[in-house]
Amino acid sequence: RSALSFLMEGLGEDPKVKRLFKGVDSLKPQKAKYDFLWDPKPVLESLSQLYPNDTLSLDKLAHKVITLLALVTAQRMQTLSLIKIENISVVENVLYITIPDRIKTTARNRCQPLLKIPFFADNPSLCVASALQ
Repeated sequence: RSALSFLMEGLGEDPKVKRLFKGVDSLKPQKAKYDFLWDPKPVLESLSQLYPNDTLSLDKLAHKVITLLALVTAQRMQTLSLIKIENISVVENVLYITIPDRIKTTARNRCQPLLKIPFFADNPSLCVASALQ
């Protein structure tokens, strides 16, 4: 409707146009993108068994870290794949990961992601920051 109003001034105020768009909206109402949410508890229980981290193979540790990063940050896989070791720093018990590379959601004048991950002292087996150290 706003596109039509831009082209033809006053069209958006026409009662017939308003009625048409109300009908379209009722025929195809907005809905949530996802209709199912999964429980992460089984994944977290499985990952917590992979502890202590220094006894894990590099492959298992890498899978654990990337899974925890995906759960903790909710970032796209493209963003996680651009993490470089030199862009990871620890300041006052907080892990900072900068992503300087251009990603799919990068737009002009938009800041690149800065992932801020605190140490999880309550359950060290699920702490992403300590697993990365």
